[in-house]
Amino acid sequence: MALFEYRAYVAVPGKLPTLHRRFETMTLGHFKRHGIGVVGFWNVLVGTSNELHYILRFDDMAHRDKAWGHSRLTKPGCAIGPKPSATARWWPRCATSSGGRPTTRR
Repeated sequence: MALFEYRAYVAVPGKLPTLHRRFETMTLGHFKRHGIGVVGFWNVLVGTSNELHYILRFDDMAHRDKAWGHSRLTKPGCAIGPKPSATARWWPRCATSSGGRPTTRR
């Protein structure tokens, strides 16, 4: 049975376009490499918001655990990243994409 996971990020004011760009240029490829399906992305359109909402699809809980074991939140301010052992490729790109400053609050 498929498992769906809802996730949301609150971007630092003014950083939502940076977060979108990071998802387009890095995070979606990272999801694909680890077999994480993307159902969709949503932004709040009424009022002022710095929120990005999305839903991911996994085959089951074992698939989710395996995928997040390879791809998980490990560093504040960067939306998604691999285990620290793989930082050579991911974190320099993450820091560069946001000018070295945090992009998300949570």
